[in-house]
Order: sequence, then structure tokens, then C-alpha cells
Amino acid sequence: MNATTSKLTTLAAIAILAMSGRPATAGIISLDESASSISLGETVSIDLTVAGLGEFVAPTLGAFTAEVLFDPLVLALDSITFGDFLGAPDPDHGAGVGSPFETDIFVTQTPGSISMDELSFLFDFELDPLQPGSFVLATMTFTGAGAGVSSVDIGSPLFSDAFGFPISLTGINGATISVASAVPEPSSVVLFGLGSLFLLRIARNRHAALSRHVPNQDGSGSIRSFAGQVSGRA
Repeated sequence: MNATTSKLTTLAAIAILAMSGRPATAGIISLDESASSISLGETVSIDLTVAGLGEFVAPTLGAFTAEVLFDPLVLALDSITFGDFLGAPDPDHGAGVGSPFETDIFVTQTPGSISMDELSFLFDFELDPLQPGSFVLATMTFTGAGAGVSSVDIGSPLFSDAFGFPISLTGINGATISVASAVPEPSSVVLFGLGSLFLLRIARNRHAALSRHVPNQDGSGSIRSFAGQVSGRA
């Protein structure tokens, strides 16, 4: 089974589970940023968080799909790291304890968009002890790519619990990141100021020296007088 077929299978499974007839559980998903303002070239991390479910008891999250939208002229995606609250996403996770079949994860990236899909293969009694009432699904790291302000929003979220029943979302909270142009370091500002004062002093001294050698109105001047004094001494 290739990656495309596997992803379609996963999405179909999430959709089928979410259309079950059981009353929906309520949840809240949020994007929590490590900083709301950064400078050009600096990094910021944003957590995709789910809350409002059981505290190590049902209901627990069994699958989700979500799209994160941002301005690619302001932010550039560096990396995505998934949590292990739906099962180990890596076979080497937990010193080899994890299983490659605990979760199925797919990430699709386009300019200004990240699509994330995760489906857990664990049973409800295996997921319950893994999930607190609020936890991080994935952490995204961005770099400030251009000066400006970018909203970071969640689009087309679809969540289901450990039994495959839909989780209705009572809150979908995005984030806003401001990227400022690089500010000169304090030491650079001080050096620039000292250099400006030095040049100003040189200019003033030169102006004063020229003023002392300006000819008088009668045609005599300090320059000629000084020259005469030198010739007289010779």
C-alpha cells in the first residue's frame, strides 16, 4: 500500500468514525504560541492543543485531522513534532517500547498551509492512561521570514474519540505572530554614536582652523602675516 492510498484510508476511517450516531463529546482546540512577537530570523514555536476531554478517563481522543493556515511571507515552517498522547509515533520511541503501528500520521505542506492527520490504533483502555484533560497534539516551529503580522488559524478540524464517535468543538482558537525588522544591537548603536561625535568634532576643529586664516578687510590676513614673519626670519 503506497502513501497516498494509506492516507486516503486513514482519512476515510476518521470520517466514518466521526459520522457515528453517538452524542458528540465537546472539546476545545487551540494554537498556543511561545511568543506573540519576534524579530526577523528568530524562531517561535506553536502548539496545537486539545482540551475539554477526560482526565485519564473517557472520553479520550482517537483520531484527528486539522489544517493550520498562516502567511508564508511572514512565517516559514521549520519543523513539526507530534506528541505521543495517541500512541508512540516512532518505533524507537521510549527506548524501543513504542510500536510503529500505534499511530498513523500524515503531514502535507503547501505554502501557507499544513495539513495534519493522525489515527491511533490503540484501544480505549490503552488511550485513557495516556491522555490528561489537556495535551499537545503537535508542535510547529516557525522562523520569521518577513516583517509583518500573520494570523495562524485552524481550518477544517475533524476529531473523534477512542470509540470513533465525533467530538464537537466548542472552541477553535488561533494565534497571531508579529515579525519585526532586525533591530541594531545596543553596542552597534553606541559605536555609531561615538563615531558620529568624533566626525563632528573633526569638522568643528577644521572650521575653527579655517576661520583663523581668513584675510582681513584691508587685504592683510593672518596667512600673509605669518608668511612675512617667516621670510623676515630667513
